[in-house]
Amino acid sequence: AADLFSNWINLVKNKNYRFILEVEAHTLENFAQRYPEVWKDITNLWKSGLIEIGNGTYSQPYPQYYPLESNIHQFENGLITLERLCGMKPTVYVGQEFGFTPQLPQILRGFGYRNAVHMTQNNGDVPILKEEKVLWQGKDGSIIEALPAQTPRSEKKCGNMYFNLAV
Repeated sequence: AADLFSNWINLVKNKNYRFILEVEAHTLENFAQRYPEVWKDITNLWKSGLIEIGNGTYSQPYPQYYPLESNIHQFENGLITLERLCGMKPTVYVGQEFGFTPQLPQILRGFGYRNAVHMTQNNGDVPILKEEKVLWQGKDGSIIEALPAQTPRSEKKCGNMYFNLAV
């Protein structure tokens, strides 16, 4: 994982490459302990706005299978962990697994998120839309701006990338 992230860091620094690191806080916490120098680079790039850490949950649950309180707890613990590790919290929600529940806009707005990305990589699917952005409205009326899935399905192209992330 450190080699893969180091390669991405070099692309950011040398080729103007941008990415969203979509990994749960618990994994990033372990990564930071095992690879502090690489983590320092990631943190500095995030603070400078050159990359984004998305998601923010502690263990990347499947939100549709858990009650609201459990999902809130996931974000609460994840955001506390990320703030402790690097002094920042994500403002964009990205989930590689399907987890777009009617309660999620409410949760995201409550924790200060500004945007969401409606793409899934591994399990699940979301509708393909032609709009550049959509306003995702939750069950309670909360609204968050979201980037919908579009063609070509770029998030499906790197499906095997996660096999390279053994920590």
